[in-house]
Amino acid sequence: MKTCFLSPQIIDDFRDYADLCFEEFGDIVKNWITINQLYSVPIRGYGVGSDAPGRCSHWQDSSCYAGNSATEPYIVAHNQLLAHATVVDLYRRKYKPTQGGQIGPVMITRWFLPYNVTDKTSIEATERMKEFFMGWYMEPLTKGKYPDVMREYVGCRLPEFTEEESELVKVPMIFLVSTITSLSTPKRQPQLLGSLPCRTHAYNFHLLMQVTIPLVHCSWGRPLLPKRHIRYNEALQRKIREFNVNVKGYFAWALGDNYEFGAGFTMRYGLSFIDWNNVTDRDLKDSGKWYQKFINGPIKPAKQDFLRSSLSFENNKKLKDA
Repeated sequence: MKTCFLSPQIIDDFRDYADLCFEEFGDIVKNWITINQLYSVPIRGYGVGSDAPGRCSHWQDSSCYAGNSATEPYIVAHNQLLAHATVVDLYRRKYKPTQGGQIGPVMITRWFLPYNVTDKTSIEATERMKEFFMGWYMEPLTKGKYPDVMREYVGCRLPEFTEEESELVKVPMIFLVSTITSLSTPKRQPQLLGSLPCRTHAYNFHLLMQVTIPLVHCSWGRPLLPKRHIRYNEALQRKIREFNVNVKGYFAWALGDNYEFGAGFTMRYGLSFIDWNNVTDRDLKDSGKWYQKFINGPIKPAKQDFLRSSLSFENNKKLKDA
């Protein structure tokens, strides 16, 4: 018996679960998310084994109890896309006419810059990484097929959509939720830099400017660096206005410092500082005060452009923290 999203049975099971949710809660819930952070489960759950169900190849991590990192992530992603599309189709046909709600997926986004802007292989690796990260989902959702470069490199390990599935998957989305994470600088083997200064996080916005459907933004700044969080949010707000991007909502992670999945209490992403020795003791950070003003009225836009496109890994190292 295959596990979870490894089996196509999950498509029907997920549809039935969503059907129950729509029927029971559709009169009060008007905004639905199908699957959160589509990229995470195939890679973290079936590629490297760091998340549930903890599957991967032994050459990837000897502690994984089973799995195949070369094949399973692509199968899982394929079934995720079909499960998402099936649920969206169900909602549109059966519930939207009477409930009038909206439904869409959550994409986790990163931006990629060449490790060396003068090295052709580094530039090509960067473009491949964009396709393998964002294109893996966005191209099926908009064109009904996987990126050509993925087909070239993955070959027969990458599943195929039937003609009917292709039409189902690329049904126009009502909205797209984007979660901004970190910056990577690919070489021949990509190197993840983790949580970088907020100005580099904003490169994800470049890709979002190419999307015409309504967007909902989920984001966070660096832990314990609320001023950078503020500058990032100001710059992002200014670019949204400058390019007239159809952003319908923005969620900051998180209301207060909490237990971060995979990092425990070692990361503080909250808008409020929480004393772990006395959890009732909490103070609003500067970023929290900024966000409070933001949701209550206009915010003065940032003067400096933190979204400039000339940054690479090498010249980014030379910049002083703003």
